[in-house]
Amino acid sequence: MLSGALKRFVMDNSHASIDTKKATQRTVELFLKAFGDAPASIVGGAKAGAFRDLLFALPASLGKRKSSLTLEEEAQRAREEGLPTLSGKNHMMHLSALWNQLHQREQVTRNPWTGWNFENGQKTCRALTASPASLYAPIPKPAEYRKQKPAPHPATPCAPRSHYG
Repeated sequence: MLSGALKRFVMDNSHASIDTKKATQRTVELFLKAFGDAPASIVGGAKAGAFRDLLFALPASLGKRKSSLTLEEEAQRAREEGLPTLSGKNHMMHLSALWNQLHQREQVTRNPWTGWNFENGQKTCRALTASPASLYAPIPKPAEYRKQKPAPHPATPCAPRSHYG
């Protein structure tokens, strides 16, 4: 069963970091909530694809607040409110790492969590603190500081910049 694999290969692994254990446990719990516990050997590409699609539909804020909604209701809420959604990449990587352990022990024939594209998901926008080009620009000498005008604040690539603050 998937829950047993999580315990054996991640939670009981003394070499896994606390962050890895927490993140993998959250991912497996999300999968179990969506599809229930089952032998890992029956999870294939169709189920992995369904989980990926579900992740793309869930709000990025999932788990950051108490909610009594089902995963399907959370996905519907994200659609209706136009909320940013999960990319799913990290969740898929955690499951892939677990499946690699299972594959090495010949408990599964292949890893269905590898080879997925994550470019179709909605991206979470974050404001830039500096333009990428400015990170590699030469540092001016102190006398040159007085001659230069201040550079404009870089706008976030996701939304138009407001002139009011």
